[in-house]
Amino acid sequence: AINANALAGTSFEPAVLELPSSLIYFDPQATGGDMSGAEIGTFHIEGSKYYKTIDGVLYTADGKTLTAFPNRYDYKNKLEADGTAANGDTVYIYNIPEGTERIGAYAFHDFYMYEATLQVGFPDSLKEVGEGAFYSVDLNELVLPEGTEKIDNKAFYLADIRSEELLLPDSITETS
Repeated sequence: AINANALAGTSFEPAVLELPSSLIYFDPQATGGDMSGAEIGTFHIEGSKYYKTIDGVLYTADGKTLTAFPNRYDYKNKLEADGTAANGDTVYIYNIPEGTERIGAYAFHDFYMYEATLQVGFPDSLKEVGEGAFYSVDLNELVLPEGTEKIDNKAFYLADIRSEELLLPDSITETS
C-alpha cells in the first residue's frame, strides 16, 4: 500500500512513477498536498489485479474509478489544446473514458498548469465525484452529465472555475 503523504515533503520528481504490480492500495494523497510533495509526471503499472493506467492516469483495474491524475501531467504534449479561456490561458482537454463511474477522492488534487486551464470531458457513465476530487484545480468550466448522482464534500474546494456558468444535472440526489 502507498498511503497518504507517503511522498510528502520530498523533492521527488519522476517523469514516470512505476508502481509495482503487487500494489493493492494507492492513496491519491500519497504525493502530499498543497504542492508540498512529489511531482509525478505519469503513473505506470502493469499486471496488477487492482489498478491500470490509461495514458499515464491511474484507474482501478475495472476502469470504473479514476484514482489519481498525476499532479505534473505533461498536458502540453499529452492533451489537446482547444482555444483560450476568458483570462487568456490556453484550454487543454482531458476526456475521462466512457465506463468511468467515479472520480475518486482527491484524484486531481493539486494538478498544476502554467498559463493554462483544464477542460474535463466527463463520461455519460459518471455517477460520483469524490471528496476533494478537483481540490485546487483550474477548470475552464464545469458541466457534469445527466446521470451523475453524488458530489462528495469539497469535491471542487479551491477550484478556480473560469466559466460564468455551472451546469449540474437534475440527477444529483446527494451532496456533502
